[in-house]
Amino acid sequence: MISIESSTMNKEKLNLSQLSQEQTALEIKHLNLKYGDKQALFDVSMKIPTKQVTAFIGPSGCGKSTLLRCINRMNDLVDNCNIEGEILLNGQNVYHKKVDVAALRRNVGMVFQRPNPFPKSIYENVVYGLRLQGVNHRRDLDDAAERSLRGAAIWDEVKDRLHDNAFGLSGGQQQRLVIARAIAIEPEVLLLDEPTSALDPISTLTIEELITELKNQYTVVIVTHNMQQAARVSDQTAFMYMGELIEYADTNSIFTTPKQRKTEDYITGRYG
Repeated sequence: MISIESSTMNKEKLNLSQLSQEQTALEIKHLNLKYGDKQALFDVSMKIPTKQVTAFIGPSGCGKSTLLRCINRMNDLVDNCNIEGEILLNGQNVYHKKVDVAALRRNVGMVFQRPNPFPKSIYENVVYGLRLQGVNHRRDLDDAAERSLRGAAIWDEVKDRLHDNAFGLSGGQQQRLVIARAIAIEPEVLLLDEPTSALDPISTLTIEELITELKNQYTVVIVTHNMQQAARVSDQTAFMYMGELIEYADTNSIFTTPKQRKTEDYITGRYG
């Protein structure tokens, strides 16, 4: 089985099927998704706890990134995508016809697999979302930039070159900058889609340490192909296979005493 860090062993276990409304950041209810005639998600239901890290794992093409992108409706941008079911954020279905998708995405930030800074200065990257919201007072922007860069554990590295082009940063620094940009607008939920897969081991470790810190303020949902990473950073783990949610439990249980044979086969390397 995957070795579990001691910090993971000591994490508080929650009864994920009986979370109270106050404990629940997101509730996914009977979610089905099709791309044209091809079904990619099958009747997925789960509750995601607030201010904890939840990891989605599974083999390539199993639907984990598709599920993640449903949460802030990124799949709306895909042609012939049809979704049934509900995703509740603060008790409100994000797929309700009256939902403002732009407002939803401000509340549910997202960081992608490869760093994607804008061709702007480090400072302008961080405050970009605030400017879109009409925030233009210099003191407010300065405070937000410093707060966000500190929150993304990169302030000390960039504080003396805030007006340099963001493309001058290393890959790991760019990814932390993108995280700073995401948290500058103070979302409730932060979605991370394989955020370290394009990074070197040292940058990966830095991002993992950052994820552990971020859950103090945000609900974090991460897709990762790296099971050791899921074991290190997450409180809960969901194993997906061929569009189905096979097993969802606290991370320690998933990696040491899985209940489903498919889960055990995957984490022991029988397939993947």
